[in-house]
Amino acid sequence: MTRLLIPFKVKGTGVVPLLAGGWVPVECVDVAATTFYRSSFSSENGYPSAIGLHNLRLWFGGTAKEPNVIRASNVDDYFNFALGDNDGDGMQITLNSTEANLVRWIASYRQGLVVGTDGEEWTVQGAGDGSEVLTPSNIQAIQRNRSGTSALAAIQTRDSLLWVSLTGRKVFEFSYAFTSDDYKSPDMTLRAEHITKSGIVDFVFQAEPDPVLWCVLANGTLLGFSYNRENQIAAWFRRTTSGGLFESIATVRSDGDSDRVWTVVKRTINGSTKRYIERFYPTAQEFNFDDPTDFCYLDCAKKTTVTGTAVSGLGHLEAASIALRVDGIRTETKTVASGAVTLTTAAVTNLFAGIPIASTLQPEPIEQILQDGTAQGRKFNAQRIQLLLHSSIGGTVSDDPALSGDAIGYPAFATTGGGAIVPHTGRIEEHIKPEWKDAIELTFKHSDPVPFNLLGFVLKAEISGQ
Repeated sequence: MTRLLIPFKVKGTGVVPLLAGGWVPVECVDVAATTFYRSSFSSENGYPSAIGLHNLRLWFGGTAKEPNVIRASNVDDYFNFALGDNDGDGMQITLNSTEANLVRWIASYRQGLVVGTDGEEWTVQGAGDGSEVLTPSNIQAIQRNRSGTSALAAIQTRDSLLWVSLTGRKVFEFSYAFTSDDYKSPDMTLRAEHITKSGIVDFVFQAEPDPVLWCVLANGTLLGFSYNRENQIAAWFRRTTSGGLFESIATVRSDGDSDRVWTVVKRTINGSTKRYIERFYPTAQEFNFDDPTDFCYLDCAKKTTVTGTAVSGLGHLEAASIALRVDGIRTETKTVASGAVTLTTAAVTNLFAGIPIASTLQPEPIEQILQDGTAQGRKFNAQRIQLLLHSSIGGTVSDDPALSGDAIGYPAFATTGGGAIVPHTGRIEEHIKPEWKDAIELTFKHSDPVPFNLLGFVLKAEISGQ
C-alpha cells in the first residue's frame, strides 16, 4: 500500500478533505481519520505482473502506472508492505532505466534477485559486492543485460536461470562467470535458430533423470533442450504427437527415478476436438528396462490388463488406428470401434494401447577435415556403419532421407528359451550400398512401440575430389 497524507479544512459544519487544492476520491469523504492510504494495486493503478519470494519477503513488480517499480514486504510478514528504515521493514525501488519497461518476472538467484523486463535484465542486491542481505538502507538495482523477456516467468535450474525472449524465439541463460566476475546471458538457440520459429508459449524444467527444458511452441510442437551446464551439454530436439498438438506442459518432482511430465494435448478423435491430459511414461524416461513388459512408446496410450482377445476401455481413441504392444514386444495394429478392439492372438498380460509414433533422427551432414582442407564440395561413398545401441529393438538406417532404409538390429538380438526377442545392448555393424554422392545424410527411423536408444555411430566412407 502507498501511504497518502490528506490535509483537512472546515467547510460549513462538516470536515471535508482536500488534496492539492482538489477534491479527493469519494471513498475518503466523511471518514474520521487524518491519514489515508491509497492502494498501489487497483483497477485504476493496475496489478502486479511479477511476483517472487526472497529473503523471507514477498516481492511484487510491474503495474500499469509504475511498470518499473519493485516492492518488497516486511520480513516474514507477507501482507505488510509498510515502508521504514529498519532492516525488516518493507522496501521499494525503481529500476532507473532510460525506458519504462514493464517488469515481467522476479527470480531469487544467489544472494539477490534477478528481474526481467521487456527490454532489460537487472539484479537487485545489497550494496557493495552484493553479498549482504537486502535491507531498506542498502538495496541497489544494477542493469546487467538488454535482451528483453516474454511474459513467461524465468526458470531456475541447478546453477542458472533460463528465460524466453520477448519474441518467443530465443532462450537466454543468466549465469555468473567467475572468470570475469560478471553475469552473462548467452543465447542458447544460437546454433538452432530455426527450431523455435513459431514462438515458445510455455516451458518447464525437468531435473530428473536428465536435465531437460521442455518448450511448447505456438504451432503445437514440443521441443526438448538437453541442458547440463556443468558438463557443457546443450542440444535441442523436437517432439510431435501423432494426430495432436501440444498446448501446455508442467512438471512434478517425484521421489522415484524420474520427474513426472504432464501435458495438455489437443486431438481430433472421431471428427471431434478433444483435449487430454497426458504424461510421459516414467520407465521410458528412466532409461530402465529391467522389466521388458513395462515400457511404453505410444501416444495417448492406456495400460490395461487383458485376458483373452477382447480389449475394452478405449473410447478416448474411438475410430483411431492404434497399435497394441502385447507380451513384451509383440504388436498388433487395430481400429477402435465402440471403444474396443479384438486381438488376433489371445493374451494374458498388461497391455499398452495407443497411437503409434514414428521417430526420426537425422544428424548433421558428414564433415571431415582433410590435409588439403574441408570435405565439403567433394564426393562421398558410404560403405559401412557401426552403431552403439542400448536396450534397443528394431529401427532402420539410410544414407538418403528419401529412402526407407534397411532394418537394423534384429539379427544380433539374443532370444530366450521361448523364442522372445530381447532388447539389444552393444555394437552392430551394417552395410550400406556403395554409391558416390555429393553428401551423406544419415537418417535413422523407428516406428515400433518398443525402445530404440542410439548412443553413437561410426561411419566408414571414402572421400574423393578437390
